Amino acid sequence: MGEPDGRSVRERMIRGFFVAGTSPAVQTKVPEMMLRAPEATAVGRDERHARTGRPRRPISRWCRFSAFTPAPRALRAAHAVHASFPSAEYTEIAGTGHFLILEKPEEFNALLLGFLSKQKY
Repeated sequence: MGEPDGRSVRERMIRGFFVAGTSPAVQTKVPEMMLRAPEATAVGRDERHARTGRPRRPISRWCRFSAFTPAPRALRAAHAVHASFPSAEYTEIAGTGHFLILEKPEEFNALLLGFLSKQKY
């Protein structure tokens, strides 16, 4: 991301997290907050890939398989988490992108409180 137009690349990446139903208010607020972070924050991701030798995925490919995609990758991740944490639950909140806490806070909070109420400490 250290290229001259690094900000525009970061902005495209951030916008790729939204779905059609994401409110205009969230689509404005999130990029404003995230673009305040120094570019070095995003560059760290590139450095991790350089250290591990894994190629960095193009942004368009990464967004297509991101956490808000309900298809195989998200389900595989849910199964992997459940293998280590049997009480974990996977719930998809329809019509949300990566920022579901901001997009549907009432539904998210209800799910979280319901999950927490079932936990034994």
